[in-house]
Amino acid sequence: MAWQFASEDAETALGSRDDFVAALHLQVGAPIDEFAAKVLYTEVVANTVRHAPGAIRIVLEARDDAHWLCVFDEGPPFDWAPELPVDLYGEGGRGMFLIDRYSDCVAVERLAAGGNAVRIKLNPGAHAPLIRNESRGT
Repeated sequence: MAWQFASEDAETALGSRDDFVAALHLQVGAPIDEFAAKVLYTEVVANTVRHAPGAIRIVLEARDDAHWLCVFDEGPPFDWAPELPVDLYGEGGRGMFLIDRYSDCVAVERLAAGGNAVRIKLNPGAHAPLIRNESRGT
């Protein structure tokens, strides 16, 4: 499944979140954590709309028994640095933190033709804790 939008059309891009969740339901074929799926979609699309002018392509892939939310943009390079922001209600970093916490893996690649590919490995059936206790590995 794939969706394409212009970054200027944030309302339509974010409005397709329910279509993404429905497609994920079909791919997985079992109950999913809709909250986590919606958080991941919303945060990655909102960040892309905010920081990457141009076309946005969103792809839901199933490969190697895993489900991936892939977002391709035409924006400038960026560093993947998911940390808990100092100001939890401020702008800047919160989206990356949430994506990191609700996904199994995140890979960011700069594309040769320009733009970025953000690939998020979904864990559709499990709800991750928002704050992990690193010393206990949870």
